[in-house]
Amino acid sequence: MTINQTILDVGTESGILAIWSAQAGVRKVYAVEAMKMSEHARALVKANNLQNVVEVIEGSMEDVTLPEKGFPELVICMASCSMQWDNIGDQ
Repeated sequence: MTINQTILDVGTESGILAIWSAQAGVRKVYAVEAMKMSEHARALVKANNLQNVVEVIEGSMEDVTLPEKGFPELVICMASCSMQWDNIGDQ
């Protein structure tokens, strides 16, 4: 990971990988979680004072529009990802 990277964390759950990425110094992390676990992830991000780097987005990847255009430099997908990769770069 580098400082100027944007990371997409799909299925972030608790947000721990997004938090670690932010602590490692990346520019921005979009942490997407389809379940209500996103509320817990937001609380952990806030507890670590990383709200300016990690943005937790609740929704399925197929329905989410990322705030930035283009493809992120790194995609983290630890859970089962049934998403259409072609749609990510078009956002």
